[in-house]
Amino acid sequence: MMFGPHPHDIATVRPQVEIPLALDTNLRGWHIAYSIDLDYVEVDPEVVRNTKEVLEIFRSLGADIEPVKLGWTDLR
Repeated sequence: MMFGPHPHDIATVRPQVEIPLALDTNLRGWHIAYSIDLDYVEVDPEVVRNTKEVLEIFRSLGADIEPVKLGWTDLR
């Protein structure tokens, strides 16, 4: 099992962000950019659905949500 930041991963968020669990939290002023598939990874439909549900919760709490294209490709 893998979890948490990896010291050699340049994409790891440092310091780790803690998101409040209370659904009445005000997220106005937060800007959240996301890429569900990093432009090339096949993602399980359930993961896509869950991610979109969470993004909608963040939006309903006032966050600005924006999909981004990273321009990444599979280097295998």
